[in-house]
Amino acid sequence: MSSHTPAVARIVLVGASGHLAREILDTLAERDIPVIRLVALDSQARIGREVSYGDDDVLKISGHETFDFRASDRVVLATEPREASAVASRAMRVGAMVIDLSGHFRRDPSVPLVVAGVNPANVDRAEKKGVLAVPSPVALMVSKVLAPLHDRFGLVRVVASTYESTSGAGREGMDELFRQTRGIYVNEPPASSREIFPKQIAFNVIPQVGSFSDMGATEAEDEAAAGLARMLPGAAVHVNCARVAAFVGAAAYINIQCESPVSEQAVRELLRESDSVSVVDHRVEEGYVTPAETSGEEPVFVSRLRGDISVENGLSFWCVADALRQEATNVVDILALVDRLDEQG
Repeated sequence: MSSHTPAVARIVLVGASGHLAREILDTLAERDIPVIRLVALDSQARIGREVSYGDDDVLKISGHETFDFRASDRVVLATEPREASAVASRAMRVGAMVIDLSGHFRRDPSVPLVVAGVNPANVDRAEKKGVLAVPSPVALMVSKVLAPLHDRFGLVRVVASTYESTSGAGREGMDELFRQTRGIYVNEPPASSREIFPKQIAFNVIPQVGSFSDMGATEAEDEAAAGLARMLPGAAVHVNCARVAAFVGAAAYINIQCESPVSEQAVRELLRESDSVSVVDHRVEEGYVTPAETSGEEPVFVSRLRGDISVENGLSFWCVADALRQEATNVVDILALVDRLDEQG
């Protein structure tokens, strides 16, 4: 949790009916951050719906299509990329600071990519441009672990294999897992309830997250690799992504090769200095953390640290986190950083 309570600001949350927006609202309320005005926006079809903010407050959703952004300081885009593009243009035109979670600006090299605990200096660049982006949820999680290792040991190569829950596809993805799992027990064919994922997700693993590119990578693999490459300059990055039959959480096995000699003990000691990483690594049954145990937790958990003897200066480890919580806390920390810069003039 950030030790700094940001100054009051006028915040607009676009995509307010989604899971990510609700997690952001919960995090703002939990940290008791004073907000002078908080507006919930979504598409026309969701106007009038209500979302909870803290224990007692309820926000009524308005439409972003007709909203006047001139009375806004920060606009958080927790919506689809196409929708985010139109909203961002209108908000930036009147001087509001845009924080994009949709992925629309993620691959634009002129837009700063920010993880609050990794490269906070990029917020200053973002204020001048009027927009910042955050990495994909997997890249966000992994960068918190790899950034201090890169600073200390110099990462030469990173291979990340991810195991992503159905929550990454929203409520519809989680519902599909539930329907298929229930259907299998009553002899319903999984294909009868397959709408979101390209193959059966119940009791299965699908080696595809997002559509395929001409080079054979999926959208999620390209996004994660590009984000990590920007967060870890000079390191070669390769990412494999799979969707697994879990409702929440994200996990990744990571293999790294470093310029300098690296040891398990040195990495444990270094990561234990981080406020955003928790090392739980005991070589016994239950001596590691799984995605199901991360729900609602803020840290990225690292387990299974061991040397990779297939390369010089190699190491591998397992990391897991509540992906939605990671995104939400990063946004709130970024809001704190932006306000701190404003206070300093």
